[in-house]
Amino acid sequence: MPATGAAKRVGSLYGLTEEGGVLAAGSAADVEGRPGCMGRALPVVELRIATPDTQGVGEILARTPTTASGHWGEPTSIADADGWLKTGDLQRQGYLYVVGRPKTS
Repeated sequence: MPATGAAKRVGSLYGLTEEGGVLAAGSAADVEGRPGCMGRALPVVELRIATPDTQGVGEILARTPTTASGHWGEPTSIADADGWLKTGDLQRQGYLYVVGRPKTS
């Protein structure tokens, strides 16, 4: 039997397997009034925006202590020399909003 008077509130998560899982999280209160918001980076996660455009949108780079060293069977690292991994997702400044993927040529 469903509980009566129970509030239904949904939070949000953003992550990548290569980075060890969840990178950002937002409780229902964090994302309320912020459509599309994924929350904020977890304490052990660093996020930055590479080459933001005039609207503050750029590719999300992530660095965590749990970044994978590479993909199975490939000898090259998936992160740069400083440990930053290109996610392939686009973000705006501030709270994490994934707004798309960059176009490839």
